Amino acid sequence: MAGYKISRRNIEAVALIIFILVFCYFGLANMWGREISHDMPYSYLASDSFLHFSIAEYAMDNGRFKYAPPYDVGGHEGVLEMHPPFLAVTTIMISEISGMKTYDAIYLTAVILTLFGILAFYILNRGYNKDVALLSLPAALLIFSRLFNMMLFWGIWYFATGVALMIGTAYFIPRIKERYAFVFFGILYGALVIAHIPEAIYLVGFIAVYLILEMIKRKKLILDNAKYLLMGGILGSFLAMFYINVFRNTALAVEGFRGTPAGGYFGFPNIFIIHLGIVGIIFLIGFVFHLLAKKRFSYPVLFGLFFFGVSYLTYFGFGKRAFVHRFFWHTYLGIFFGMAIFYLVKLVVKKWNPAYTLVLFMVVLSTIVVAYKIDATTKTGPGLMDPYNWQGLMWLRKNAGNDVPVFYFYTDALSQAAALYSSHHVSFKVGTNNLTKSIQSGRLYQRYSFGLADSQSPLACELGFLKVGYYRNIYRPDSLEYECEEGNQRQVPAPHNFWLCDLEYVYFNKFSGNQALAAYSMEIANILLKAPWINKAYENELVLILHNEKPGEDCIEDNTAA
Repeated sequence: MAGYKISRRNIEAVALIIFILVFCYFGLANMWGREISHDMPYSYLASDSFLHFSIAEYAMDNGRFKYAPPYDVGGHEGVLEMHPPFLAVTTIMISEISGMKTYDAIYLTAVILTLFGILAFYILNRGYNKDVALLSLPAALLIFSRLFNMMLFWGIWYFATGVALMIGTAYFIPRIKERYAFVFFGILYGALVIAHIPEAIYLVGFIAVYLILEMIKRKKLILDNAKYLLMGGILGSFLAMFYINVFRNTALAVEGFRGTPAGGYFGFPNIFIIHLGIVGIIFLIGFVFHLLAKKRFSYPVLFGLFFFGVSYLTYFGFGKRAFVHRFFWHTYLGIFFGMAIFYLVKLVVKKWNPAYTLVLFMVVLSTIVVAYKIDATTKTGPGLMDPYNWQGLMWLRKNAGNDVPVFYFYTDALSQAAALYSSHHVSFKVGTNNLTKSIQSGRLYQRYSFGLADSQSPLACELGFLKVGYYRNIYRPDSLEYECEEGNQRQVPAPHNFWLCDLEYVYFNKFSGNQALAAYSMEIANILLKAPWINKAYENELVLILHNEKPGEDCIEDNTAA
């Protein structure tokens, strides 16, 4: 065995297997309590997670992705889904193949696509140096560190999907003149468009910068590269033509280009360069080594620096679509992490053995896991949902009449509006500020303010082939039908002030983290129960659902409530 050397290919395979297993352990097993199947949405920490799940579940139930769930858009049928289809469709395939519940399958899909994006960037880095590429991988695990783990845990899954396909598409840019490369580029670019359009737009910007720098480097026009990239872009755009039209008339109409510097952080905690900590210093050391090397500003370095720069376009009006790229900093700048470790060790070790790379890889990976407490930062627990409220939502789904809205008094688990979509009913959530003021007044009232739980859709609908109109009324009561009208006119807001006796289904929690709100809500429930035609339709340890059999009849005794 003397003089035996492990092949570089085997070393690479072992390192990749270790990284994939560690990533999946922390990204799924540890987060999911080491269970692959759950009785409710597990580790959902924000409204976006429930929204994505709702969209995927509706598409799965209907066998197609085209229209938004009516209960997400105020009860309207035939509203074009403004969100991109790739995540939902991929989730449906995984759910059908594996038998997983949709809410589990979509989380699995998001984690797998994030891993795909990291490995795709590894392939880019590999073109620079295989040892450096392997040593860059441990830094990517810091996507599970504090602050940066919000991408997965807060449901920023469209970005996770888009960035993965963006990096995969970028692989073909410098290879675009190879045989059929433009076809693969076009197919991936089309997939990117239906995954998350902002990344498709940013990639076009990167291509322009790349072509300009290549022309400067070669001192001549590179029209062939531009031609093939254009052909691939046209192919991808053609494949995604339907969604591009939907996007143009929905998401773009709602958000558009903000055009002003950011005044906040879009609901996320601040993430600055200082939050990279000691790893940021290592990135800087690697960058210095890169400047001293002969192979400067190679393709993966240019790509990573470009998208690191994109994350700061928030200061030029690009909003949260630029900010979210900060979640991927450790991957974009990971090549500098690998350079720093590789070149620092090479200052001491003159004759390099590929086995050293594997040893360093395992040491650095272990150090990151321990130093950044990745085990703790990925133990999220059940998240916002609890089994009692989930049972209540499932009861409504199966038993409440079709098209009947449900009105929710304060609950901890259902504080995020999109969680209410799981009932498959149009939902109104009590205004917490209004309820708090009512408590402070020491009185009970017959009317309360409720807000419609909707997905902020512009309510686009089809008027003809690629011709889009809109519903004007945000809320469609069961007794009314509205026509799809031309032009994106000012929308009629949903009602918000409701008489308690008009409500057919009312949802309460007996306890909450804010017990004053729960106790006040239960006083309202007890007053309603005095009417003979209002009864307890469903009850468990936490949830109480009342059913009013005569909506519109006076159900409150005189002097009981103002």
